Amino acid sequence: MGEFSSFWLRNKHKVLSRKPRIGFIDVLDPRILEAFHIIKKLDYIQPFLIGLNTIKGSLPGDTETEKLPSEHLLTIDDDCHDQLLKLLMEKQSKFKVDLDEVRLQLNDPLYQGIGHLLTNKIDGLVAGSLRPTAEVVKAALRCIGPKRGNRLVAGHFLIETSERHSSDHTPFLFADCAVSPAPSPRGLSLIAKGAADSYHFYTGKPPRVAFLSFSTNGSAQDELVDRIQEAKKLFHKHNPTFLADGEIQVDAALDKFVAKIKKVEDSVVAGQANVFIFPTLESGNIGYKLVQRFSRARVAGPLLWGLEKPVSDLSRGCTVQEIVDTAECLSDLVMRLN
Repeated sequence: MGEFSSFWLRNKHKVLSRKPRIGFIDVLDPRILEAFHIIKKLDYIQPFLIGLNTIKGSLPGDTETEKLPSEHLLTIDDDCHDQLLKLLMEKQSKFKVDLDEVRLQLNDPLYQGIGHLLTNKIDGLVAGSLRPTAEVVKAALRCIGPKRGNRLVAGHFLIETSERHSSDHTPFLFADCAVSPAPSPRGLSLIAKGAADSYHFYTGKPPRVAFLSFSTNGSAQDELVDRIQEAKKLFHKHNPTFLADGEIQVDAALDKFVAKIKKVEDSVVAGQANVFIFPTLESGNIGYKLVQRFSRARVAGPLLWGLEKPVSDLSRGCTVQEIVDTAECLSDLVMRLN
């Protein structure tokens, strides 16, 4: 059995003067609690549990609320409640939410976590192990919003298996796997730009972007193929220095022998792609879960790239290791922003 790339060990000996403060909201999930205790032992992240004061009863198993370290619990007192109530009202003003709706939101650890993020009590937020991605994305887009100058937010997975990592010995990056169900050609080109930037940020390696399809270089004729070709053209027009190609099938993007058979061996991407742009959210979601479930995989995400503040969703099928890896990637982003 093969080994994972060294990417996952990048923080092992890191010493920081200020540890990123990462909040977790799904405190009734035993996987979150196990990951919390693992992360707490690390020297480069401060984990916080959010929302215990609004959840009745004891935590799973034998672990009760009072047994958790109080310095790692974030709650909302009356003064804080009023501050966050006003802040979340302001942030959502264009969505015409009323005061009663925001009061209900503040009973939800997700919105409490976003409030703590907006008021700088934490630096990053991990959510989603017990709720659909759509809920996390909606709250983040409404209350945090895209980073200035950023037109689109997307969900990125860093993913590899014990048998396959990129030719640069890094994970691959899959996008979009969380936000845009059926992006236009322009939307796909923007997703690709964010994914290329994200890959380079996390790995330090040059991105090679593959616009995925069921066709390679015109081998099939369909309006779905036309859409991918247009997305690639737009990407090249606005990002001429990036290496990208498409439309291309997954096997040709990964395997130079297949690329030669399909007559794209001269492509700058074929056989060595490290960033995969899926044509729809549906295909991206299915794709990453197939890799995850059919192999021994290492996964982080979906990391929500393009927000004003660092937030990551989690798959409801995530493992403890995936939660830890996602928190580490989010802490990388925090350190970049700070």
